[in-house]
Amino acid sequence: MVNATQVVITVKIEGTLEDYQMLMEAINSALRQLLQCFQPHCFLTVSAEAGSVVLTVVATDIADPPTILSAANTIATADLSSLSAVLDQQCKAQNLTIGCAFIEVPVVQQPAATVQVAVIRPAPSPPPPLPFFPP
Repeated sequence: MVNATQVVITVKIEGTLEDYQMLMEAINSALRQLLQCFQPHCFLTVSAEAGSVVLTVVATDIADPPTILSAANTIATADLSSLSAVLDQQCKAQNLTIGCAFIEVPVVQQPAATVQVAVIRPAPSPPPPLPFFPP
């Protein structure tokens, strides 16, 4: 088990759950870019509920120091129109002909928390084969 920093933000975007499901990979990728949350040190989980579309984004970062804190603070304090434009631009960069989404209400950020995360370490490599000596 290792300590990790976890940040939870809630984003309400325009559209329906069906719209989100069509664009889910692009929106999640844009959120990953905005939060600077990249594997193998950071894991992003996004859940969606109706009510326009309410996304709960959980970023868990095992890097030391964590990279998501400043990005999450920037997102939480950003102007809605500029944040929507950044999200839209990230999605269009993925060759989508339509924009992803526009944020309807301010982003809500919960305080960062320290959580325990199970990390699976790969097994050691096997020894090299013994040399072959012909008879």
